[in-house]
Amino acid sequence: MIVGGRWSQYDDFSKTLKFKVRVQLPQLNEKFHAFIGRDDRQDFITESQSRLYELPDRFNSTNRNFEDSVFLGLGYSDRMHTRGTFDTDAGVRLSFPMDPYVKARYRFARPFGEATLMRIRETVFWQKSERWGNTTVMEWDRILSKKYLARWTGSGTYSQNTDGLRWFSNVTLYHLMGNERAFAYEVAANGNTDSDIPLSDYGASVIYRQRIWREWLLMEVRTGLDWPRYRLDEERRSNINVALTFELRYGKQ
Repeated sequence: MIVGGRWSQYDDFSKTLKFKVRVQLPQLNEKFHAFIGRDDRQDFITESQSRLYELPDRFNSTNRNFEDSVFLGLGYSDRMHTRGTFDTDAGVRLSFPMDPYVKARYRFARPFGEATLMRIRETVFWQKSERWGNTTVMEWDRILSKKYLARWTGSGTYSQNTDGLRWFSNVTLYHLMGNERAFAYEVAANGNTDSDIPLSDYGASVIYRQRIWREWLLMEVRTGLDWPRYRLDEERRSNINVALTFELRYGKQ
């Protein structure tokens, strides 16, 4: 469960409440599970993000009209193999009218030497409101030292209801300061190739993450500066933003 909030000069204050409960179904098969959760409607279906941290992030969507929604469904997850892993799930967004969906993912990872790792995730989805679409996410990790890791992430999403390609890219430097806390320094941008404004937003942020009080409770703080522009009738101006969230982890994973 993730709770918190975000403030920016551009769109004032917004709150965050996300959760996901996953229950295995051994009576069917150990690979099947049921779930209920609340998440960003766009990212939950398209899986356009890497999900490495859960802070409210203005770079995670090229369409600011997508809201958090509650989802209910069933899933199937295969074990990781040398040639990748496959999983799928189907469910419904609990809204009126109901918005069912189904999606399938293939994940592949390949190391290059001892310090570099490439990961690719391909997601094919169908949703009543979005129709057919697919998302490709690529990540490139490079270990710089015992305390530093550099990562590039690139994402592209297309659907039948999308004009052009929704894209996202960032470069992040992770700084491990021990088992309890770490920093991340991020430069990111997003946009849509067929939009009147192909580059929706770009900027930089600093993220601090620390375990507090208990092993299952984590705090994250973000501060950043970006330059958003979503409409032709507005100017691109600098925007200060800050965010604070608390993450509660439970279960065996």
